[in-house]
Parts: sequence; structure tokens; C-alpha cells
Amino acid sequence: MADYYANGDVPWRSSRTAIKTVVINANVTSIANYAFYNCDRLTSVTIGNSVTSIGSNAFYFCSGLTAVTIPNSVEIIRSGAFEGCSGLTSVTISEGVTLIENRTFYGCSGLTAVTIPDGVTRIGSDAFRWCSGLTSVTIPNSVESIWSNAFGGCDGLTSVTIPEGVTSIGKSAFGGCTGLTSVTIGNSVTDIGETAFEGCTGLTSVTIPEGVTSIGQQAFLECDGLTSVTIPNGVTSIGTQTFYLCTGLTSVTCFAVIPPSIDGTYNFASVSVDTLYVPAASLEAYKQSNWNDMFSKVMAIGSSTAISTTNKDEIAIYGIANGIAIATKEATLVSIFNIAGQKVYQSVVNGSAEIGLNNGVYVVRVGSESRKIIIK
Repeated sequence: MADYYANGDVPWRSSRTAIKTVVINANVTSIANYAFYNCDRLTSVTIGNSVTSIGSNAFYFCSGLTAVTIPNSVEIIRSGAFEGCSGLTSVTISEGVTLIENRTFYGCSGLTAVTIPDGVTRIGSDAFRWCSGLTSVTIPNSVESIWSNAFGGCDGLTSVTIPEGVTSIGKSAFGGCTGLTSVTIGNSVTDIGETAFEGCTGLTSVTIPEGVTSIGQQAFLECDGLTSVTIPNGVTSIGTQTFYLCTGLTSVTCFAVIPPSIDGTYNFASVSVDTLYVPAASLEAYKQSNWNDMFSKVMAIGSSTAISTTNKDEIAIYGIANGIAIATKEATLVSIFNIAGQKVYQSVVNGSAEIGLNNGVYVVRVGSESRKIIIK
């Protein structure tokens, strides 16, 4: 099928509002750009196994389309291919696809779940933006980058796991995902882009992995449900207003031995916490930096409770305000029990984690070893 360069070039343009069913025959290898642009009564599409590419804006604003199966022969889905298909509730993406290009499913507000096949290496800009009905997405380990606004405005998403393999999270990639309560970021991520999670008001916790070196400006702006932030040792720069208006923050810990460069303009303004916890050996360095201007107090990690190490310093447990921080060199199962023997926490910690605890006596089990700690 030859490409068209505007919807007016399509031979069946004058009858497009009458088209309800499309069958792509076995001898067709590509669906042209703009082929079924704005065929708003189209409800059914069958794509033959010979098709290898779906063109830009091919099904743009086909709002009556409810489901589509993309066969394994398809390798390329061009930008905007299904943009504005608001009736689309189900899509099966073929295993042959390696790129999900810009705006591919932009505005598909009826879409509730997406599984991105293994083999996809990039999720393009605006690829799923404003898919407000999307509640779950599976991102495979093959993905290396998530581009700007890829899932922006997907306010139905409640959790997302960014897998090992992804190295960068683009600008506003999850901005405005107000339903998001949990984010797991893989250890391969080195860069969290500006406004990446801006306005994710439901987010209560996020673990920034050890590999991250840069956190962009306004990355967590207005995440007012966020209660604690742990910045790992590898971070070297934090942008303007990164944690501005995170009004629920009660704990900030930075493990970086060298204070990361940070623009102090409104960075931790309008937050409840007034104390920053940093490595003891770096206390003076932080006090001499502009970090000191953002907090009333800068204190050494462990200054409020006991410090414990296990496994020959492979794992460290530090006391912080309202709980403990745990640093590990590899993924380790951590369990915490209260004095009555009830388990109050269990998770695999890989890098660092901050755990809120009430005053009392606890037993922290790290791998095969246990330590008693007192929070007071």
C-alpha cells in the first residue's frame, strides 16, 4: 500500500465515514500513512500476517475501534498510528516490534492494560500520553529508554516497574499520573529526567537506585504524598525545584559522600522536614554547601539512634528520624520484627532504603543475621 502524505490524498476519503470494517489482505506488506485517518465509524480491523509496517496516523482518531491485534510479522508501528482511538480497550502488540514510536497510542483513553513485548528497546515521546483508563503496564527488560511524556497524564496507573535495562527516564515520562502510588526503578537507570514524576500526588515512596547520577529539575515537583526521600551515593547533581511542594516529606537522607550540586531555589521549600541526614564523614562539607541553606539542621546519619553493621560492613543500618535507613551492596532480604515478634516490614533492599518505625525495640534480620535496635 503506497504512503499518503495527507489525509486528503487517500482514495476513499470521501467515503471514510461509511467504513466500518477493514480487512488487510495477505499480499499487503504495509499499511500506508493516513490510510484510515479519521474513519470514526470503523469498529473492526483485521491485519494480515504479511504486514510488516503500520504507517504514521494510519488509524488516527478511529474512535469506534475497540480492539486490535497486531500480528508478529509487524516490525514497525509509525508515530500516531492509533492516536485518538478513544474506544480502543484492548491492543496486542506483536513480538516483532522493536520501537513504539512517538504518539502511537496518544489519547487512547479507553485502553486499560498494555503488555509491551520483549524486544522493544524504546518507548517514544507521548506514546501512551493521556491514556487515562490505563491501570497497568508491563515494561520488558529489553527497553533501554522511556522518552518524554511517554505515560504522561495516565492518571489511572497505580504502580509501575521500570526494569533493569532502562538507563534514562525522559522528561515528564510519568508526569501527572495522580493515581500512581508505587514506583520501582531499576538499578540500570542513571538519569531521572526533569518533571519525570511531577504531580504524582498519590506517590508515597520511591527508591532512587544506586546507579542514578542525575535527578532533573522538578522531577518530583508537587508529589505531596511523598513522605521520605533517600538520595543514594552516586547522585552528583539535583536540579531546580526537584522536591518543591512535596509537603508530606518528613525525612530526607542523602548518602552521597560528596554533596551533590543542587540548585537551592525552592528545592525543599514547603516541606515539613527541617533536618537533613548525611554521612558523618561529610557533615562539614554539607554544612559548607548550599544544602545547609535548605535545612535548619544537617546531622550525621546515625546521630539519633544506634549504628549497626553486618556481614563485615557489606550492610549498614543507620538510625534516622522516625525510623532506620539500610544500605546494602547487593539485593538482600530485610525483615523487621517488633518486641512481640510480629513482622512489621519485609522487602528486598538493593542499594538503600528508608523505613519508618515508631519508637520501640525491634529486631532487624538482614539475610541470615539479626540485630536489635532501639528507636527513641
